[in-house]
Amino acid sequence: MSRDHSTSPHAARYRLRHSAITNVYRATRDLYLTRRFARHSSPLTTTMYSHPSDEEIYAALRGTKPDRGAHLRRGIKSGAGGGRRC
Repeated sequence: MSRDHSTSPHAARYRLRHSAITNVYRATRDLYLTRRFARHSSPLTTTMYSHPSDEEIYAALRGTKPDRGAHLRRGIKSGAGGGRRC
């Protein structure tokens, strides 16, 4: 019978580390700083933590900067104050 490794303590530590490294990259957008934080010897190893969003990919194709807060505003309806609607 095979074990489910997704709930093992090792898997939980890996997911926590992966989330922390991904969050450092998202906050700084600096691959080399993230590499040092993760203690990777190669920046290529660190690239797997970049996870560009669809918004970032579209912005890169358009040659513009992504709206970093768009994912937070999705589904929010504009109120009486005429707020921005996505």
